[in-house]
Amino acid sequence: MAIRESEHKFRDLKVVGILAIQPFFGGEERTESETRLKSVPLVNVERTDWMWKAFLQEGSDRDHPVVNVFGPNEVDISGVDFPETIVFVGGFDPLQDWQKRYYEGLKKRGTKRSWWCFQMPFILSMLIPSWMTLPCLLTESEISYKTQLV
Repeated sequence: MAIRESEHKFRDLKVVGILAIQPFFGGEERTESETRLKSVPLVNVERTDWMWKAFLQEGSDRDHPVVNVFGPNEVDISGVDFPETIVFVGGFDPLQDWQKRYYEGLKKRGTKRSWWCFQMPFILSMLIPSWMTLPCLLTESEISYKTQLV
């Protein structure tokens, strides 16, 4: 969606940023967090594997560019005016390594944009304190301080 938005000029709407709260990415490779957190409730490896199988077209695997954004089949975003992005990583989310890779991939391939990554100690994005959903209202030192408190 972000790539599609950045290639389209809206008349009355400008997307200025993305809050990626525990983005749902994966890949064929099993990461350390998927192995370590394979039995957590709600989002576990068995469930995410089922979701990818149900979501992807038949014959696709978890290295599909929608799933493994910066994997072997990635779409080049180097020329895309991709909006600034904040990535929230869930501390008990088995997909946290994929979320961190997404953040690193954005930084590596990014344009002159700002990228932020926050590690949260919980898995449910509904539990994010309200101050974390509006980091643009805080100074960098306040964000750093409050992130350490979580």
